[in-house]
Amino acid sequence: MIGSFRHKGLEELHLTGKTRRIGADYVRKCVRILQLLEVAAQPEDMNIAGFSLASTACEATRNAGRCA
Repeated sequence: MIGSFRHKGLEELHLTGKTRRIGADYVRKCVRILQLLEVAAQPEDMNIAGFSLASTACEATRNAGRCA
């Protein structure tokens, strides 16, 4: 499901496994998310506890006033 990258460090991590452009505190989490994105067929597949999938409908959330 990964189409393109905005962050060169994430692209490098995904393609080569090199972590030099990613902070050490974020490497494990980034790897987990990239692996899940790779196997996800649709955005709803990423709706896993702890990943805070952003709702496009903005239904009844505390941020509903800020959704576009």
